[in-house]
Amino acid sequence: MQLLREQLFPSLFRFCLLMLVGVCSLPAAPRWASASEELSSRSAFFEGTGGWRIFNTQLGLKNDVAEGIRVGMGLGARVFLITDFSVSGADRKVGSGNATVHALRELVRVDVLDGATRPYIVTGAGAVLFDFNDAQDYATGTLTVGYGIERRFAGRGRVSLEGDIDFYRNRTVVFDSIGQEVSRTPRTTQGLGAVSLGLGFAF
Repeated sequence: MQLLREQLFPSLFRFCLLMLVGVCSLPAAPRWASASEELSSRSAFFEGTGGWRIFNTQLGLKNDVAEGIRVGMGLGARVFLITDFSVSGADRKVGSGNATVHALRELVRVDVLDGATRPYIVTGAGAVLFDFNDAQDYATGTLTVGYGIERRFAGRGRVSLEGDIDFYRNRTVVFDSIGQEVSRTPRTTQGLGAVSLGLGFAF
């Protein structure tokens, strides 16, 4: 399967923004008020996500599309515990290698405002696995921070746009042809960025 290239990012990002603006501009008729009241009693939701994964320069990977799912449970009127999984594939910037990147995170989301349109902040911890086809695989723990906005509609529906960064610690180790270590760098903190559009429903 051929992976998508970096030039797709502008059109994908514009599509996400248009989707979010379109939903947020829906008319505020009385039925939306009653739908919002109904949603306040729903404490769980399921969401499919799609967007763009942004890699740091140390990895040598091209930015590429990502997709995933998340399930959330309400801990209060504006606090949610979320399990989030995503996967993305990327080509090397140099050479013909590629990697599949899996991320599993446990997140806490806090809504800044009540109502149908909800800005929110998100933070949490998890793990990321880099599955290279031309190098040794690598897995590490991550800490996540992010910000997003969600629009609730039609009783159970919801659409969101979110940007976040997964921070992790990493070092580069170089081996020779017989597996002996040649050099290693000090540990540094790196980040993996993501912009995603989510569409889901409450239950």
